[in-house]
Amino acid sequence: MKHILALIACLLLPLLAATAHAGNITVTWAQNTTTCEDGSPMAANCPLAGFQVSEGATVETLAVKENQGPGARSVTYQNIAAGTTKCYSLKAFSGTSAAPILSAESTRACVSVPMTSPKAPTGLSVTVQVTVSTP
Repeated sequence: MKHILALIACLLLPLLAATAHAGNITVTWAQNTTTCEDGSPMAANCPLAGFQVSEGATVETLAVKENQGPGARSVTYQNIAAGTTKCYSLKAFSGTSAAPILSAESTRACVSVPMTSPKAPTGLSVTVQVTVSTP
């Protein structure tokens, strides 16, 4: 039990960022430490197995979206509709993705895919028709 509590305390992820452009959202993070709370090496006592990514339209609606491996430090989601807002958080985990031992939640980050305007029309032409009446 001591090692489980150490894992939860040692894998906090305070740095999370999300950026959006052209219909893509990239979520990036940093692993915060290489030791467990008790000072022992992470690899021996609380080995990192991966990161659990949660997503929602607001921070109140976050739900687990997927797991990333222990070497991951970012994930990109593509084809997000313009004007869409997405929020993200992470938890590090030990054990297996089916039965993870989870860290505390990272900070939460929200981002909106920007709306873009259409290209300006081209090829505009104007024709003037003049009618002359004779007396």
